[in-house]
Amino acid sequence: MTTNHLSKHLSDPQNICIFRLSAIGDVTHMVPVIKTLQHRFPSCKITWIVGTLEHKLLAGLKGVEFIVFNKSSGWKGINGLRKALSGRRFDVLLQMQLSMRANLLSLLISAKRRIGYDNHRSKELHSWVINESIPYLKDIHVLDGFMQFATYLGCQQKVLDWHIPVDETDVLLAKRIMNPENMSHLEPSHKNVSVDDVLQGKRNFESIHQINTADAPHKTKVIISPCSSHKLRNWSVKNYAALCDHLVQKHDAQVLLCGSPAASEKAFISEIEQACHVPVLNIAGQDTLKQLLCLMQMVNLVVSPDSGPLHMAGSVGTPVIGLLAASNYKRSGSYQFPEFTVDAYPEACKKFLNKDVDDVKWGTKTEFEGAMDLIKISDVTDKVDQLLSK
Repeated sequence: MTTNHLSKHLSDPQNICIFRLSAIGDVTHMVPVIKTLQHRFPSCKITWIVGTLEHKLLAGLKGVEFIVFNKSSGWKGINGLRKALSGRRFDVLLQMQLSMRANLLSLLISAKRRIGYDNHRSKELHSWVINESIPYLKDIHVLDGFMQFATYLGCQQKVLDWHIPVDETDVLLAKRIMNPENMSHLEPSHKNVSVDDVLQGKRNFESIHQINTADAPHKTKVIISPCSSHKLRNWSVKNYAALCDHLVQKHDAQVLLCGSPAASEKAFISEIEQACHVPVLNIAGQDTLKQLLCLMQMVNLVVSPDSGPLHMAGSVGTPVIGLLAASNYKRSGSYQFPEFTVDAYPEACKKFLNKDVDDVKWGTKTEFEGAMDLIKISDVTDKVDQLLSK
């Protein structure tokens, strides 16, 4: 049985285990929660069980011990997690993921207080693996839902600090990408050796030298990260290409197309590049998450659908235009720049659910074929012009 009242006064926890595996946007939202807990409990040890990809972004976060769990590793990964937790007992477990897998895996964690979500949000056996629950709050952003866990533990002051550490090599590579006239000095002498091989010996920059290196760097720099984890949240190739053309032709912008190494994303972004009538720099699959974070600090604007990069951009204070029709931006859009969202979710609710947006259950997705087509190119270019003309 769980309790849903505010946590009673208890001694400060000496160690806290956080279970939140994914996704990139969600773990970005988690950073201020960590900072808030650290501010309130400076001597508390924080252990975070996190996914492999997500750890690549978060690695080095001060004062946090990470236990990395590979969700695709099957029984081997489960046994590894069991060994990592063997003999350990925590004062508090914050069970912050609701999936069946996460709930079952949390049983490997020994903790006196097992705090999770209220019955309104609980699903997939969540209520069976916790013994306390945070209170229900109506219609809140995902980040505010995460912050409830810190408030429940007695953190009265929220620390809205999204800083994620990066290495000097990440900054260096980002600077060189943003100054394509320098790339000629970095091109390897052997065609089978990539620029990134020279810099870090890790990844393969096949198309880094796409813009005429004789050109001076543009003053206006824009990242377009066109892919979400669900293809029905993606805008069309045609519209993205038209946006690139507009950015270059009207604002003389340097446009970078970013994406993950997934074959589907690289193919989608390649289609956008080919459909453009202007030069763009396609680095899809060729930068790490930390390098992308650095790049986002160096640009004037980011454009993205409901995705991890949308929230990464906001975390470094770069204005971001969110393209949302398949989800409610008030719940899962940019926390820092909600006013820049191009919002077609109300239209999608009406068209596909035959309901007004206010009558739709909070968190409902409208991931239907054609939902993102409700966002018109003029809706986005108007927002771009508004921001870049300032």
